[in-house]
Parts: sequence; C-alpha cells; structure tokens
Amino acid sequence: MRIEIQSETIFGPESIACIVKDIIELALDTFILESTYSYLKPHETAKIPVYFTKVERTGYHQCYYDLQFINTKTEDVALTKIVKVFAEVLPHPIKVHPLILDMSKSPVNHGYCEDIFVVSNTHKLYPATIKIKLTTKMKKIIYVEPMEATVAESSSVPFTVKFCSRDFLSVKPCEDLVHFTFKIVILGYKEVYENVPPYFYEVIAPCALEFKKVYKDKFSKEKDIEN
Repeated sequence: MRIEIQSETIFGPESIACIVKDIIELALDTFILESTYSYLKPHETAKIPVYFTKVERTGYHQCYYDLQFINTKTEDVALTKIVKVFAEVLPHPIKVHPLILDMSKSPVNHGYCEDIFVVSNTHKLYPATIKIKLTTKMKKIIYVEPMEATVAESSSVPFTVKFCSRDFLSVKPCEDLVHFTFKIVILGYKEVYENVPPYFYEVIAPCALEFKKVYKDKFSKEKDIEN
C-alpha cells in the first residue's frame, strides 16, 4: 500500500515490512548476484558478477540458482538451467605454538636463556617460507634461529629464541618482564599464501636490564617528560 501526498511517497506498514524482510534476506544470503535480469541479443554473451558474503566462515558454501531463458515475445520460459555456485573458505594454513612464548621459566644453558616455538604448515599440497622480522634494537637483545625456513606441507619447524641477561648473574635479579612482538611473514604458492596475513608473535622475557640499556634514549625522554 502506498499513499502519495504532494508528490512525496510514504510507504505504509506493509510495504515497510516487506522492505525490511528483503534487507534481512539479502544480509543472510551467502552469495549476491549483481544482476538477476539481463537481456541478450542473438550470439551475445553476458557476465554476471557474484559476490561471496560469508568470508569469515570457514568451510564449504554452495547455492543452486535457476537460470531461466524467457521468450521476449511470449514471455514464456523457454529453458531452465540449474547453476551451482560454490566457495571454500580455508583456515589459516600456518599455526604457531605456543600462542605466546613465556620465557620467564625457560631453562638457562651456558649463560643463555633458551626456548622454542613451533611453526606448522597445515596445507597438504604446498610448502611455505617463513621469515622472522626483528627490529634493529630487538636484534641486540634476542636471537631467533633460523631467521628464515621452508616448512614443507603438513609438517612443522622449531624456531629457537635465546637471550643473555645480566639478571642471571645478579644476587637480586630484576623481576620485570619484557614483552617483544615481532612479525612472522608467510610466503609461498600464490594461490594459497598470497593473501595470508602475517603473524605478530609475542615473547615474554626476563631481560629488563638489557632492554633498558638498548632503549635508554626512550627511557631518558620519558623520564624528562615526567619531571
């Protein structure tokens, strides 16, 4: 129902409910077709863009659509074809364990505190290249070995993290913990790894003295601001 007043259109409750229903159904659709109607001349080809809306949901998605060919003169359906549209959303192929490397209780060997994190490639067909990106100042405190490695399909590679701290020799070691976050870049077969986001991995380490020494300029500036 529609009421017209002074060239303005006001939709009644039934029309509004219908519009809201269409919006909700559209939001719930897995696929959205840019066009649901197209006129084709003889021997003409048309492309209909299809948009996938459930990219956040891992798994398989599929829908079936009736593609009807209608006689423009009689408006009768001359032919109907069923078209299958499907998509697959894969989980992140790279897993890192543990989620956070807490080295506050890691063993100390030959003056170095050492621990490992493991990078796993869950893809069953293609290997992945893993690159560790540390800042210049971060390299003065912690070491990661290897800095680059190829992880074969369905396999894992351990990465060693170690650092040396004067706290180990102190009678009263500093209880402050330092949080490092570095980037893990993932490269590989374009169709699989091109849009895979990097990991930002966190390491917690008891090396506050080395951290303050390397970042002394930052601490000096902060102290001046406080004063």
